[in-house]
Amino acid sequence: MHAYIARIDAKSFEVVKDDEVESVSFEELADELPEDAPRYVVLSYRHTHADGHVSYPLAFIYYKPETAATRSLMLYASTLQLFAREGGLATPYTLTHAEKLTPEWLEDNLNKFAS
Repeated sequence: MHAYIARIDAKSFEVVKDDEVESVSFEELADELPEDAPRYVVLSYRHTHADGHVSYPLAFIYYKPETAATRSLMLYASTLQLFAREGGLATPYTLTHAEKLTPEWLEDNLNKFAS
């Protein structure tokens, strides 16, 4: 799995790369996420559909921990759709606890929108 993690620069209000990791596990990715600050995460993930075919979707995750400052949450929420549109990404999956980032959590979210 390959992950791109973005944050909003507090001074310029621009979305910037926070980290990019290749061949990362879900546990390692969860460890990369801060406990008290939102992030946008884009994953390239191997997804096996119910009919058996395999795809590699870009999964867009809006990580918004409950311990984040309200100002940060508002800033990220206001930029969310623009980031998705500019990146050609689908609707984000919201994650509030990094430890819930598991293959099962992602599969459940991917299957909600499977056609």
